[in-house]
Amino acid sequence: MFWSTTRDLTVSIASDTMSRNRFFKYFHVVDNMTFQEGDKLAKISPVYENMGKRLRQWGIFNEALSIGECMVPYYGHHSCKMFIKKSPFALASKYG
Repeated sequence: MFWSTTRDLTVSIASDTMSRNRFFKYFHVVDNMTFQEGDKLAKISPVYENMGKRLRQWGIFNEALSIGECMVPYYGHHSCKMFIKKSPFALASKYG
């Protein structure tokens, strides 16, 4: 969204300062020398754990809150993709 080409979605401070590719080249949340090789999601697990910690600390929970599963279409290579026969997205990443 920060680097969107549509005028109403772009954030000029971000897009004028650094290109999207350069941002992702230098953005890392885990040291590549210390993460676990066997964990397929090792590079994003610290972000996931920190978000869960903050949600438990500051989240507003009541009986009307519902967290469900979602399917995200993804067409690149990744070993966590699932094939679900009757899904609108035959190959997708499942979260939840």
